[in-house]
Amino acid sequence: MIPLPNECFFKIFNNLCDCDYQNQNLLFEYTSNITSVASYHLFNGIEYWLNCFGYEAHDSHLEAITCSLIAMFIRTSKKLKYLSLTGNFFNKIVFKNISRNTTIISIYFHNIDPKTLEFLCEVLCTNTIITSLELSCIEISKKCGLLVETHYKNTLAKLLYMNNTLISLKISKTNYFNYEGFKVFVEALCVNNSLTFLNLSYNKLGPKEGKLLADALCKNTTLTSLNLECNNLGPEGGKALAKVLYMNNALTSLNIYGNQLGSEGCKALAKALCKNITLTSLNLSCNNIGPEGGKALAKVLYMDTALTSLNIYGNQLGSEGCKALAKALCKNITLTFLSLGNNGIDFEGGMALAETLCENNILTSLDVSFNRLGSEGGKALAKALHKNITLTSLDIGDNYFNDETEKVLDEVLYLNTTLTYLNYDTFDFGFF
Repeated sequence: MIPLPNECFFKIFNNLCDCDYQNQNLLFEYTSNITSVASYHLFNGIEYWLNCFGYEAHDSHLEAITCSLIAMFIRTSKKLKYLSLTGNFFNKIVFKNISRNTTIISIYFHNIDPKTLEFLCEVLCTNTIITSLELSCIEISKKCGLLVETHYKNTLAKLLYMNNTLISLKISKTNYFNYEGFKVFVEALCVNNSLTFLNLSYNKLGPKEGKLLADALCKNTTLTSLNLECNNLGPEGGKALAKVLYMNNALTSLNIYGNQLGSEGCKALAKALCKNITLTSLNLSCNNIGPEGGKALAKVLYMDTALTSLNIYGNQLGSEGCKALAKALCKNITLTFLSLGNNGIDFEGGMALAETLCENNILTSLDVSFNRLGSEGGKALAKALHKNITLTSLDIGDNYFNDETEKVLDEVLYLNTTLTYLNYDTFDFGFF
């Protein structure tokens, strides 16, 4: 491998700027019409190009070239809308061009440091074009201390106070939030009137932060979608969010997957859902709500609320919880999607669901995969599919069906006129 001389860097940029007229037109036509730029792809592309010609470059050189190309794309493109930057591809030139750009509507930053975040937020405070911002893996050293951490929370809070065009914000997989800093952030959320989508997944918030957010959501009137996946909110966090469902009339989608709500947290949410008339989508998967949580949600389905999508995958409902839900579905007239996968549902639960499918004419998608329905449960569902005329998607994979049951299910595909997706495969997770 030949070490990359300095002259090669000049050659790269000469190829961009001093090429013959025809190629130059092609280059600028490309930069003018490109709609998305990702630093990861550019970096790999430059490295590949150099390797093809037998040159070897250090990462710092490759990063410098990538940053320069990104700055050029931002400056010259007339159609650039999506920008994705990772690692060390942040510098003042790039941000300066972002501040002047009038086409970019969505930015994704991965592995960004707090000082860079502060500079970015300063740019976005006055930006009136960008509508979507995603920040992933913001790491703050423990040496920074509380005072410094709170200062950076104020940075994001300032953005929420001053920017009136941002409608989507995602901050995930970080150690960015502590209690005091998060308090400043949610206070800004109370008065923000543009944000409609907020994703705070995988941030280790905890019950106290959950309560802070819930209080803010009781005042916020614009947020329609909230994702709080894997934040260890616990039962107390679930109860706090239940308060939101009583008071908030804007939220339509709530994802609280993997938050250890337990049956108590679920019961509180279910009670609130009986009064709520706006929430249409709820993801409660992997929260250990058990049979009692299933029964509580069954009461919600009896009430014919606005809920159209319910995901309760992996909650140890058992057949007891499943039967309660199945009975409620016979009366419900709103739910179109239901996931009951990985809930320890046996033959009795399968029979109850089969009876439901014979009566329910609203549900279009049902997931009962990774349970213990057995062959008799599978046959019962197959028989129900001869009568059901609304279900378009059914996943009953990995339910211990024998060859005879699979043959019966095969026949369903020939006779049922509405089903477009049917999965009954058994997945083999054995060692190779």
